[in-house]
This record gives sequence, C-alpha cells and structure tokens, in this order.
Amino acid sequence: MERSRRIFLLVCCLQWIRTTLAFTSPELWAIRATSAFITYLGFVASTDRPRGKLLVDSQCLEVKPSMVPGAGLGCYAATTMRKGTQLGTYPGVVIPLTQNLDKLREFPTCEGYIWRFSDNKFIIDPTNRVGAIEDFCVGGNPSMPLSQLFFGSVFSFAKVPTTLCRINEPPKGRDVNVITSEDRDSRTVTFVLERDVYEGEELYIDYGLSYDRSMYGS
Repeated sequence: MERSRRIFLLVCCLQWIRTTLAFTSPELWAIRATSAFITYLGFVASTDRPRGKLLVDSQCLEVKPSMVPGAGLGCYAATTMRKGTQLGTYPGVVIPLTQNLDKLREFPTCEGYIWRFSDNKFIIDPTNRVGAIEDFCVGGNPSMPLSQLFFGSVFSFAKVPTTLCRINEPPKGRDVNVITSEDRDSRTVTFVLERDVYEGEELYIDYGLSYDRSMYGS
C-alpha cells in the first residue's frame, strides 16, 4: 500500500512538472538565449577583468611630472621605504598578444604602457579603449564583443589603480631603484624596491632592450 502511494505521488509530481514547465518554442529559445548570455557574461567577467594591485598603501606613492625629459608623469616615493618592499603587481588585463594586435596598430602609443611577457604569448594592457592611460584600469578585452562595454558599466567596480604604470626609466647618469619579477605561470609582474628609497625620490625601472625609446627627450 505504501509503495503504491509513493508511485502515485511520483506520477503526480511528474505530471505537475510537465504541465507547469510546458514552454512554447519561442519561450524555449528565449531561455536558451538568456542562459547563453549569462554564461558569456560570466566568462568575460573571469577572463577580461583587470588584474594587478598595490601592495603598499596608496599614500606611499605619488604621481606627478617626471624628472625624465619627454617621459610625462612619473611615480615618486611619498615616504621612505626599505629595500625589498613589494610595491605591487603590474595592473591591466591579461590578453593573448594576438588578440591585441588590432589595438596596437590603431593606437600605437599604448605600447608604451603594455607589459609584454618574455615568451611573447601574453601581455598586460592597462590602457583604455583608445590606448590612453588613466588613473584606473577598468578592464575589458577589445577583441571580445561587449567586453569593454561591460567593464565600463556593469563591472566598473573591478577597476584597479594604474600607479605603477607611471614608473619610468632613469635619465642618463641615474640608476634603477625598482626591479621586476615576472611569473609566467600566474601572468603577474611584481615590482620590488632594489634599495632603500627616500621621500620625494622618483622611482625607476629598466624597460629592457626591446623598448622603443625614440620619444624620450622629445
């Protein structure tokens, strides 16, 4: 008797599900489209988010005109910091190099801020949609539909400061006081003080042999 009762209840439940969830063809397509859109949105949120962060208090660094001729703004120590201090990881969106080539061709000046990994497979791009650097990187991949729109509106809370992008190469006769550590597994670049730096001192790194320095001194 108990078994028959359970079977009866199961049949009733199945019948209820069948009648309640009986969708028309347009409704099914709407559900599928919505599901696909949400899945894509989740994928974009995961892959195209801005990465990098400051590992020191933001008040420890100051952005103002650089002492390097033609370099624009620079990054200065606003307080004394000791050798080995980790300033942070380079900000921006980690993108396969091949997905950023169109942006590089259209806005070549953005290359001055893009970090290219030593294996030439990925980059970190902190610039906006027109290749300019702003105080914050909001994220988004130019090769992914709607990605930049999403991060400029819905995901704008995910922005990261671009303070470390303002660290320039030293002028002639000066040496670097910041070194970088590249991790290709995590696709991060950590900025570390090579020596003690003092309040008001500008921070400098070596951009590497392949960097285009033609605009320096102009």
